Amino acid sequence: MTIANKKIIIGFIIAFIVALNVYALIAKNPESPSGSMPPMSRDTPLSFDVDAFHRAVNPHLSSPIDLQKSPITIMTFWATWCPSCKKENILFNTVYDTYKDTVQIIGISVDSQKSDLDDYLNKTPLVFPVVHITPDIASLFEDIIAVPTHFIYIKSANTLQKYVGMIDQNTLRAIQNGGDW
Repeated sequence: MTIANKKIIIGFIIAFIVALNVYALIAKNPESPSGSMPPMSRDTPLSFDVDAFHRAVNPHLSSPIDLQKSPITIMTFWATWCPSCKKENILFNTVYDTYKDTVQIIGISVDSQKSDLDDYLNKTPLVFPVVHITPDIASLFEDIIAVPTHFIYIKSANTLQKYVGMIDQNTLRAIQNGGDW
C-alpha cells in the first residue's frame, strides 16, 4: 500500500469519526431543529443577583420590570440575524400575551449594533420587553457562546437555569413543571 493510499484511508476514517460525533450531538437534542447543544442540567442552578439585574436592565426600558412579578422569568439572549431566534420570538410573543401572569420574558439582543435591533423591531414588533446588551447586563451572566441562549429565573429558589438552543412549547411546559399553558 502506498503512502498516498494510506493518507486517503486515514482521511476517510477521520471524516467518519467526525460525522459520528456530529450525529451524536444532534441525537442528544432531537426536538431542536438546529441540533444545538442540550440545555444545562436543571440540577446545576446558578446564583443570581436580582437587584443588579434590575439596575442593569431597567434604565433601558420604557417601563421597568420586576423579576418578583412572576414565578418564572425567561431572559433570552438572541440576535436579529439568527433564524432560530426569529422563530422563538413568535412563540415568545404568544406566551407573553397569553401567560404574562405566569411567565415573564425579557429579550436581550446581542447584535453588534443597536440599530440592527431597532430596525428589526420596526419590522417585527415584539410584545415582551427587549433591550440591547450592555456590559452591565453581560457581566451578570455566563459567557454567551451561541444564540439563542436562555436563562430561566425561578423566583421561589432565586436561581437561574441555563438553556442553550431553541426553546419550543414542550420545553416551556417542562420549565413550568409540566403545567398546561
